[in-house]
Parts: sequence; structure tokens; C-alpha cells
Amino acid sequence: MSTDTFLQIVTLLSGLPIGRVMLIGGEPTIHPNFLEAVRTLKKAGMDVAVLSNSIKFEDNNFLKQTIEAGVSGIMTSIKGGNASDYLQGTGSPSAFTKVMRAISNIEASGTPHEVSVTVCESTMKSFADIIETVKTSWARRFLVDTERPVLLSGGLKPGNFPDCAKIAAFLMSTYPALVQSGLNFSIKVSIPFCHFPPSFIRQMREDNHLASGCQMINGSGLIFDPAGKLLACNHLCENPLGTLGLDFSDGEGYYAFRNRPDLTGFYKRMGTCPDQRCVECEHWTLCGGGCKLHWLCAGANELLGQYSEKGGKP
Repeated sequence: MSTDTFLQIVTLLSGLPIGRVMLIGGEPTIHPNFLEAVRTLKKAGMDVAVLSNSIKFEDNNFLKQTIEAGVSGIMTSIKGGNASDYLQGTGSPSAFTKVMRAISNIEASGTPHEVSVTVCESTMKSFADIIETVKTSWARRFLVDTERPVLLSGGLKPGNFPDCAKIAAFLMSTYPALVQSGLNFSIKVSIPFCHFPPSFIRQMREDNHLASGCQMINGSGLIFDPAGKLLACNHLCENPLGTLGLDFSDGEGYYAFRNRPDLTGFYKRMGTCPDQRCVECEHWTLCGGGCKLHWLCAGANELLGQYSEKGGKP
């Protein structure tokens, strides 16, 4: 992202009731103007957090500069639970060691710190190691996310995503180990909840370990790509809703843009039930039918269906 585009975004955010900004990537810490961007957002009154692979924070001086610039929270996205996983996933034999040192630095700094992992084919294989790694990190919170497809101009890219039934079976089998770990964790479920026995969903809700929902359902949050294009979701990275400086430039212009019939129609569509069975579901407000991109990959017969307490469709 250019400095000019970034400053235009800051101007826009200053005119809207937005208090928190999350810097994401790619990898935000390797941007040449990363620290200056943090300072600018902080000066504009924003609470600034960063989602990072945290390798740069192995350098304690860089971490201190980041905190002094104004970052008030760090989320480390880990790619595996051991050096072998990182070597396979990143090609770097030292990446795992660097991340572990970085996590130790972050925790020692006292900065609020969370660790996240995305459940996909590669991380499912070594999830027991991942749990142990997170336990040693002393992170305040562990977020378990689930992989979602990405819609590009060339078509839908399912990515490293197991089918919904496999994800559900994995989460149910892993849940006891997560509970026994003593970690403060939450699981963001992007598949329809009816892939689980109802009692499992109720248990996760009662335990306060279930995180779900999609920002497109209620139209919350703003996501900008490097060119200043507004995205409904960062998995719709080549399908922008509008462009900063063209469709809107300030808070007043954004409100006018957001109230256009095509935009209100889009978000209304995103918030509707994709199937009659969703209308009747007690968990609709949290589930929302799962990630909308799954519905571009499969139909209702595959995505939905009332599951029995024993699991599986009756």
C-alpha cells in the first residue's frame, strides 16, 4: 500500500465511528513504512493491533519500536507446531525457532497477545503439537479458525480446505484436548452448525468456546486492499465493493455510498437464510449458514442437514 492511499484511509476512518484498526497482510511488519503507519493511526486516535507471523519480533528492538509506535495488541498466526511443519510450510529451517523466540519476547513485553491457527489439511496432522506449542507461549487467548475458500477473478479457489464433514469430525475429536489443555480458546466455525450434533454446539456455547458469524451478515467493519479498494471480506480479494477516492473519500461520502441500493441490497442478501432449514434453526444468529463462499462450492444437500446426536445425517 502506498503512503498516499494509507493517508486517505486514515482520513476516512477519522470521520467514522471506528476505534480499532487491525493491520494485516501478507505480512504487515515487512512494509517499509510499518512503524510510521502505526504512529499515524495512533495519532488519529485509533487503537492499533497487528496480525503477524511475528518473525520480525524475534528482534526485541523492533518489537519495542512497534510497541512505542502505538501497537496495543499482537496476534501471532502460527503455521504448525514444530520445526518440521514450518520447514514444509515456509521452506525455512529456522522459521519455527524464530517464531518461538518472538512469542517469548512479546509475552515478556506484557503486550496483549493472542495466537491463532487455521485448521486445514496441513495443520490437522500435527494439531496435538500445536496445542503444546501454544501452551508454552502463555498467550492470553488461542483462536482456532477454519479455512475458507477464496474468490479470485479466475474463479473460486477452495485452497487447503477439507470438506465440511471432515472439519466437523476433526473439531469434535480435538475439542476434549483443547479443554484439557487449560487454554483460553475459542473456535471460529465457518461451516454450518448442523454438521455437528446439537448437543456439541450447545456445549461449546455454554463453555464460551464458540466464535462464529460473518461480518457480511451485519455489514460491520471495513477492509481495504493495498490499492484502496473496499472489500466485503478478505476472501473476496478481487471483488471489491468500491474504491476509495472514486466512490467515497470521507465519512459523509462513505455513508452515502453505503446507503446506495446496490450496497444495501448486497448486505441484505448476505444476511438472509440460504435455506428454509436455517430459518428454523436455534443457532442461526451465530451460524448464519456458515461462510457464504462455501455456498459457491456446494449446494444445500452437502452443506446442510439435521444431524443426530450420534453424528451423521439420519
